[in-house]
Amino acid sequence: YPDALFPSREVEKHEMATKDEEFVKRMKMLKTNFGDFVFDDLLNQPSPRLFSSHLSGKNLLPKKLFDGWKDCDDCAINGDVSNGYKAGTMNKGKGRLIVVVRNLKDTLVSLHHFRGVPKDGWFGNEHGPGSFARAIDIENCPNAFGSSFLWVKRSGVVVDAVGPERALVLLYEDLKLDFDTQLQRINNFLGLPKL
Repeated sequence: YPDALFPSREVEKHEMATKDEEFVKRMKMLKTNFGDFVFDDLLNQPSPRLFSSHLSGKNLLPKKLFDGWKDCDDCAINGDVSNGYKAGTMNKGKGRLIVVVRNLKDTLVSLHHFRGVPKDGWFGNEHGPGSFARAIDIENCPNAFGSSFLWVKRSGVVVDAVGPERALVLLYEDLKLDFDTQLQRINNFLGLPKL
């Protein structure tokens, strides 16, 4: 997980000075779109710390969330949450997890239109199977960002293992429809004073 960010400003400065022009251009674009921070910035935030990510699965989230789990490279992929804990019970980790899930139908339609309509269309034709068939192919999903179904599965395994005391699942559509109620749910979950 920390490998997705520069560990410190010193390392960032060194890497930006020594890497090729394409790397520097890509990193500047990422910082423009996602924020100018390094891993040390996350660690040094005052408590409570809050950051967002599209990462899912045990191996891609902060290790402190999962203290007490045995090491298992694919636990969050194959659904193994035994690790000495039963799904839905609290483990010894620290921190809280809020997962925002979007309706998969809406996700698929958005991706289809966001990426542009391919020559083989939505349902396929003589040019190929269609973007719908590719998007729902869990095993061989060609999307650079991976399968939405697998992301939901991995996130579900993590939420079950972390337990209801430290994990909250929100639906994106509910946030859009009734933001005040969902904000109050987040507030209550984090134990903050009433809004």
